Amino acid sequence: MKSEVTTGIGVAYFSTSSTENLALLNNMIAIYLDEIQPNEDSIVRFFEWKSGGGTGAPIGAGTISSANNTLQ
Repeated sequence: MKSEVTTGIGVAYFSTSSTENLALLNNMIAIYLDEIQPNEDSIVRFFEWKSGGGTGAPIGAGTISSANNTLQ
């Protein structure tokens, strides 16, 4: 078991042809933080990139369990 939290930072680009729930993500750029917990679960948070610098409100978050590799 790990003794400290590790955080990764990255960039994601969303491209979708959806016309319903996921349509708002089309052509969106997001910054994400991936925090690996001591139990090896991973908490991932996405923030919309806004032109002119900075980030907007969080657009989603979830926990990926190391036990079954599923997003919760």
